[in-house]
Amino acid sequence: VERVVAVAPLLREVNLSGCTALTSAAALRKLLFLTTLDVTGCTALSGGATTQREGSPTSPAGALFPTPLKLSHLKASRLPGFGAHEVAALKRCPALLSLDVGYCRAFSDADAAALCAGRPLRELSIAGSLAGPTTLAALASLGPHLTSLDIAGCREIADRAMSTLLQHCTALTALDCSRCPVLQGSAIGAAFASPNLVRLTARYLPRVRDVYVPTAGVSPARAATNTSECPLELVDLTGCENINSSVADFLSKAPRLREVRLDACPSIGDATLDGLRTHRDLRVLTASRCGASGAALEGFVSLGTMASGSEVRSLTTLDLSRVHTVNAAFFEALNGSHVK
Repeated sequence: VERVVAVAPLLREVNLSGCTALTSAAALRKLLFLTTLDVTGCTALSGGATTQREGSPTSPAGALFPTPLKLSHLKASRLPGFGAHEVAALKRCPALLSLDVGYCRAFSDADAAALCAGRPLRELSIAGSLAGPTTLAALASLGPHLTSLDIAGCREIADRAMSTLLQHCTALTALDCSRCPVLQGSAIGAAFASPNLVRLTARYLPRVRDVYVPTAGVSPARAATNTSECPLELVDLTGCENINSSVADFLSKAPRLREVRLDACPSIGDATLDGLRTHRDLRVLTASRCGASGAALEGFVSLGTMASGSEVRSLTTLDLSRVHTVNAAFFEALNGSHVK
């Protein structure tokens, strides 16, 4: 690293991800024009990456990596030592727009809140951290800036904080709240009220049963229009084993859906498949181990049986592995309807 920096002091992007033998990033302090840094998985990094020089806008002593003023994109996930020193260093980066500090186990709820407060972050991953209600309250203050959020594996995040976040972060287009064991159905339904959310990933949520589409808290712009304005294109509920048929109503209000993943949801049945038939843009459906009947499966892939002609016509990928109701009639309907 020292040799590279010596011959290329104007580097703007550095990717050192997976360099498990790297013990110090001190050499990077000379890259004053650095805008993008990836130190993901550099598990041997220790503190003291930089020393504060008079007039030099680098990070305080003790941080794992330098933080020049121009730094706008940082990936620093899976760093065991990421904590208060790094949070203090990143506060000196006014240009920071994208930050990934997922699975940094020393990263507390207070650290996450301090890092998020008062900064116009657009993309943030704090997956697998100790982030909780304090962090989400700080994120809500980001308002229209935040567009992508990954909080997968954050065990302290509950429905009320999630709903508040979705009401305030109106520019959010992608949300991953998988493996958050406290979340329930109202948090999933709250995604419907988010005016720009396109991708919702909510895998392995054991407490999700009923999915409630909220009637309150919907933005005025959405409330004044038809429910068909819901912009969701991807919904992934894989492994939500206790979710019931109420999800059918939730999905029916998102007519732009292109990809739906309902694997390992045994309570998903006929009502859900019947509702998805009206989604003309649906490309991908995975529903392994679902509880749909043979008649519902046959009806889902059949064309020409409805006068409205609104059946799924664009399907390219269908996964029904371990669905024991698949029969010969299903394959006959599939073969005659979906040549792609």
